[in-house]
Amino acid sequence: MTRFVRPADHDWRATGIAGVEKTVLWRSSHGMMSELFRLKKDAPYPPHPNRGWEQMRVIAGRIRSGGQELGPGEFVFTEPGEHNALKILEESLVLLSFGPAS
Repeated sequence: MTRFVRPADHDWRATGIAGVEKTVLWRSSHGMMSELFRLKKDAPYPPHPNRGWEQMRVIAGRIRSGGQELGPGEFVFTEPGEHNALKILEESLVLLSFGPAS
């Protein structure tokens, strides 16, 4: 089934990390999901392990992940079990897609 999500549909929620909000865009019945994150500059996004795979695309702003600086249009893929942390270099909008470990 096709699903359209418009900005007016976003239900922004706190994540428990100061300066980080998210909205769920899509969730499947078999463990995959896509979320949009709003990140304030210098928000503390601590190191964390990925239980499944994770795809991240920067929509706006600049972040640092795994020692690499990423800007609009740039993408990073992380395997299950890898740890990552983000440094938020400027206010950013990031699309994250998650999936289960195989």
